[in-house]
Amino acid sequence: MNDLFNEMVKDSGSVEVSDDGIKSLTELCESLQELEKKQEEAEQYLSDIKATIEDLSTKRIPDKLLELGVTELKLSNGAKVSTSKKYIASIPKDPDKSKEAFDWLIQNGHGAIIKKQLVVPYTFEDSEGTLPENIKTAIESLKSLGVTFIDDGTVAWQTLRAFVKEQFESGEDVSDFPKELFNVYIQNVTKIK
Repeated sequence: MNDLFNEMVKDSGSVEVSDDGIKSLTELCESLQELEKKQEEAEQYLSDIKATIEDLSTKRIPDKLLELGVTELKLSNGAKVSTSKKYIASIPKDPDKSKEAFDWLIQNGHGAIIKKQLVVPYTFEDSEGTLPENIKTAIESLKSLGVTFIDDGTVAWQTLRAFVKEQFESGEDVSDFPKELFNVYIQNVTKIK
């Protein structure tokens, strides 16, 4: 591997690197590859354990209790085993199906559990944060009508990440950039394929 690496270094036109330096880098890279493989194996092992726990907890133990005709049992180690029901539900993300779900709730007298919101997306007219006139008018109208509303903003994480990268890689002075305010963490990452 050292011969191949030496050839790559020569071909790239890089400065000469000592054999000790190459050996040290090679060892570090091999360690990283070995640990990445171990991590992958450990994650698979953990995934298998979670699947087994899920099977025992939600299927095999409840089925065995049902088969025995009991709802609770005290084990020889003093622990009590019992089962209970856990209900999980969500409104479908598909607009047609979610409308159908909301319609069903309303038609069956459960409309009060639906929490609706009216969202009016807008952007500032300029980088100083000037509100467009129609948004100013809408806000004042909502206030005068006594309508409770939330005027909140967000920046998508991908947009924020790209913005921060642009700021730091622009070549301009970023010493006054508020890294703590945006939880900026810059990390070197090694990839070996």
